[in-house]
Amino acid sequence: MTQELPICQACGQAISADDAISFSLDSRRLTHFDCRRPRTLTPEERLLIATYCWEHAVAGCPTCERSYRLPELVSAIVDGDTHYCPFCHRDLIDNVRAHLYTCTMLPARVRQRARALREAALRLVKWSGELSDRADVLMRHTEEAIQSLRIAVRESQRRAD
Repeated sequence: MTQELPICQACGQAISADDAISFSLDSRRLTHFDCRRPRTLTPEERLLIATYCWEHAVAGCPTCERSYRLPELVSAIVDGDTHYCPFCHRDLIDNVRAHLYTCTMLPARVRQRARALREAALRLVKWSGELSDRADVLMRHTEEAIQSLRIAVRESQRRAD
């Protein structure tokens, strides 16, 4: 069985492991942090990048072979999104995120906690998909049981007639 991706309760689109997510403990709803830009940085990631990485390169563009600081990427707004190469408009969000989790300018404890948070979010997305798969299996078993019960009821009614 292929694992299905969980669905954002706000926009109805699939949530991938690359998306920034939000989870409400009250409603137990998994949603994109920003449905219009699901792969954007989370507020925590933005804070860490702005605090510890503002003065140095956070992404390199393999096409242009240039490196960029965050302010240079933020100013390269394309279609309402950010984190694009200002020259070729290549999406560099994965490079920015990878930099964040390996940057030695972040104190080790902060970097470790940031990684733990990202891993927890990835597990939550995976877990939500697995729950969806399990729920589908249980629903199919329930439907089969209901159908079996209906058949048994019909057969017992025929015998009684």
